Amino acid sequence: MTKIERSPLIVQSNKLVESRYTLSVGEQRLVFAVASMIHPDDVDFYPYEIKIRDLAAILNIDLNNAYRDADKITDQLMQRVIVIPEDDGPLKVGWVSSCKYNNKKGSISFRFDPSLKPYLLQLRRDFTQSKLTILAQFQSIYSIRIYQLLKQYRKIGYREFRVDELKEILGIDKGKYVQFKQFRAWVLNQAKKEFEKKDESGFYQCDLTFNLETIREGRKITRVRFNIVSQVYQENLPFMDTKSIFPVESERSSEKELLEKLEYFGITPLRAKSHINDLGEEKTQQILDYYNTCLAAGTVEKKSGAFLAYLLREKITGKSDFEADQESKKLKKLNLERKRKVELYKAVEKRFSELETKFLQKEEKYRTEIILKYESTLHPVVQKSFRENGVMSIQFREQFLEFAEEYL
Repeated sequence: MTKIERSPLIVQSNKLVESRYTLSVGEQRLVFAVASMIHPDDVDFYPYEIKIRDLAAILNIDLNNAYRDADKITDQLMQRVIVIPEDDGPLKVGWVSSCKYNNKKGSISFRFDPSLKPYLLQLRRDFTQSKLTILAQFQSIYSIRIYQLLKQYRKIGYREFRVDELKEILGIDKGKYVQFKQFRAWVLNQAKKEFEKKDESGFYQCDLTFNLETIREGRKITRVRFNIVSQVYQENLPFMDTKSIFPVESERSSEKELLEKLEYFGITPLRAKSHINDLGEEKTQQILDYYNTCLAAGTVEKKSGAFLAYLLREKITGKSDFEADQESKKLKKLNLERKRKVELYKAVEKRFSELETKFLQKEEKYRTEIILKYESTLHPVVQKSFRENGVMSIQFREQFLEFAEEYL
């Protein structure tokens, strides 16, 4: 069975997020693209199929090279090993159990190794969800891994690692980035830079970033603490003109492929043949394109293909003028709301930045007095957390600066 429906989310067990493995950026994107095809109700792995042209887009290589290098790419992925911590000892397993190059279709079918079922299928607890559109934009493999590790702890607000432990999770060889300043510059700072990258509209392309704290044992930095900060992030909607890791141009299908697609969506072979004869291949494909757009937007469920049957019967190949006008109004309203949120966020952040600057400009003795006054207003249980995390941690920064304002 070939699954054609794709989910925009990658859902992984937390143990898989924290596992040890080494992949190139392209290989990691490919694994995510295949994982995004898994449906929440799947009880087994299917052969998940990717067109060669999509593979070229994922790996950011020329289409001709993708055809030429298809065998090489699949061989490399077959050799990649992941080490998952389990209660009775680590599990070493390959990402995929099989890769099949389909000459006639110009595609490759992937099947995950069965040992990964507990970490990718039927997850009800202890899992992390990541958006494919966010993960696919990162240029550093370390940025991808750090994002997932922080996403897992987003609700907690921070995450702490021993430096050697973090390097091991990220798959960094022991002889690489030996000095912490190198590790910080080439790995941690690079991730922060990618997390805080903005699009042409001024919106962050990632929904979180971090402030880094270092912890020393003697003179050596041995631990790092990521204080996780949420960012104003607006996911691109299906009707907006956006870039994707997959080309948006539709590949025109032969009559046989059209029949297969119509049958997959619940149209009987006899009716599918009749519709193609009546509408022609080009118009039938246009209707399929519109139906797929509706599926991706979440405005219709696959069900038994009743909506597709209606589109074919009424020969509807796209939105009506009324629908297009409503969508345009919705987009304008959304853009105004996004602009308002950004302006509000900038104003609030500017205020807190100014307060923070004023506070840091005071003498240390005076700053300590303000901190102690603020601490005395907290509940004893909260005081313990305050002492551990500090005034500039994500949990206390804004509340503390509001309190300190009258003393500055």
